[in-house]
Amino acid sequence: MIDHGRVVYDGGLAELVDRYGDQRTLVVELERPGPPLVVPGVEFGRADGVRQWLRFPRARSAAEVIVAVSAAADLRDVTLEEPDIESVIHRIYAQGRPSHS
Repeated sequence: MIDHGRVVYDGGLAELVDRYGDQRTLVVELERPGPPLVVPGVEFGRADGVRQWLRFPRARSAAEVIVAVSAAADLRDVTLEEPDIESVIHRIYAQGRPSHS
C-alpha cells in the first residue's frame, strides 16, 4: 500500500486486517427499541429501530460481550462483524500510519 509515494504497508491482506483492524462490531437485534446500550469496554456505534451496533476490541472475547449485552437487554438476535478491508484501509490513511513492512 502506497500513500503519496511512500510505502505504508507491504504484506498480505489477512496480516493487514490483523495488524490494523483492531475492533469488531456486534450487531444486536433487541426485542423492542430502546435507549443505547451501555456496556463497559464497549462503544455504542448507532441504532436503527431494534438494531444497535456496538464496537469492541478484537482482543476481547465476543462471548463475554454478548453475555454483558444480554444482561442489559432482551435480545432477539446477534451478528458479529469482523473488520472489512475497506474500513481498515480507510483507517490507515485517515490516521497517517507510519510505514510498516
